[in-house]
Amino acid sequence: MPWRFVGRAEQLGQVCRALENPAPGPIVLTGEQGMGRTALISRALSRADLRHARIVQVRPAGSAPLSSLRASFPRCVPPSASPDEAARAVGRGLGAWAVLVADDAHLMDHASVLALRALSRLGDAALLVSHPVRAQPASRQDPTDCLAYERDTLTVLLPPLTVPEVADLAGHFVGGRVREASAEALQAAAGGNPRVLRELLVAEGLAAIMVRRHGLWGLGPAAPVARAGLGAAVARAAGARRDADVLRASTARLGDAIGDAWQGLAIGRLDQLCRVALWCGASGQVDSIWPFLLLLRGSPEEAVEFVDSLGDAAMAAKPQLALIRAVAMAIGCGQPRAATRFLLAAASGGVGPPGLLGAYRAWLLTVAGEADEAVSALRAIRHGNRETALFVHAARAGVTRLGGNAAETVFHLRRALATAESCRDSCPWMWPYLSACLADALVVAGRGTEVDSVATRLRPRESASGRYVGDILRALALCCERGVPAVPAVPA
Repeated sequence: MPWRFVGRAEQLGQVCRALENPAPGPIVLTGEQGMGRTALISRALSRADLRHARIVQVRPAGSAPLSSLRASFPRCVPPSASPDEAARAVGRGLGAWAVLVADDAHLMDHASVLALRALSRLGDAALLVSHPVRAQPASRQDPTDCLAYERDTLTVLLPPLTVPEVADLAGHFVGGRVREASAEALQAAAGGNPRVLRELLVAEGLAAIMVRRHGLWGLGPAAPVARAGLGAAVARAAGARRDADVLRASTARLGDAIGDAWQGLAIGRLDQLCRVALWCGASGQVDSIWPFLLLLRGSPEEAVEFVDSLGDAAMAAKPQLALIRAVAMAIGCGQPRAATRFLLAAASGGVGPPGLLGAYRAWLLTVAGEADEAVSALRAIRHGNRETALFVHAARAGVTRLGGNAAETVFHLRRALATAESCRDSCPWMWPYLSACLADALVVAGRGTEVDSVATRLRPRESASGRYVGDILRALALCCERGVPAVPAVPA
């Protein structure tokens, strides 16, 4: 299926207006490899009013001086000519005003680019060139550098495609509208690069595993399979010389997008980003996030299996994996005793900083309604960081709640909420969960009039899906405490 031209209205207008100018300066298109410089040149030449102009393509033809110019004008360039002499000779041979197009001019010899610059200065031709943005210092000087400070040079940078533009392109392949969260995930994975996006959708088969639901296309359950899709797509799109640099940039952009969605608990977008990351072989970016989403989606057993599949080394590097596994066992599978035993064994095995897994365990004991054991666990915690303090406060709130001291529960929950703010990168779900617990505790304490003020204060800092996550976890925790099987039910 042919690739379609999407967006670039501003850049296209700039180039067309410059080409229609009677005396334009050099027009330089630049952007990351695969951003569509060649496509924009083609579209501009067809859109601009160039009925009386001759269009000549000047292509790279070796490193010898004037080799590119000689290949395009074989009978015009005299032997041993200087760039200025070659420009005057070509100008006489053109016979009419022309548009000289030098796509990938960074691959041309320096003398040919100097001659093209001279032709532009003489007013015999408009010069339209393109070159990619450098990802690292080049082994040779870019011949287009001589155009950077030329009078009236117009430099047009092609930015990454926006989310709506990615949705348009992806929809072209799947034959329908694409869900916004899916387009955001694709945009992050490809870095908004059209060529990388095409490689992911077509060559790597990402379009084939998209499914339609409620009239919109998105990444389906077949997406999370380990493969090197992103690396292969970037290698083909960027070329062997720069694939490592572009791959690092693409992976970093995907990681940033996942981090933003995780901290904001944008569940729909986060789900699609995780599927893309798993499809692209970047499981390390989502290994502590994907099992949490599995828990919310009502698949706690899958969450446990996923964490176990990562191995002990992954858990040692990311102790949050132990927490997610324990949460899935306790409030997802209704096995709080097994979850606390697992955390005790993991802590004995040296997982995490001192006190952290003990704090996890103390909190889960209160979730299970085991106040006395939770108190004993809290006494054993001697050291900790901010995350340890978060779960210690949450555990103390649970102990006082089980003891019927509502006022103390509110106090400890407020302390836990203050600490949760600094732990959003590792446990963003604790903030909405604690908020839901605080609302309940205020009602029990006879301070129900404060609930609305607390909710008003918290709402601007919490997404709708974040509040929903908090309500779900609170409801599951209550089921676990009462011994009722916990069956999460989150809409797809």
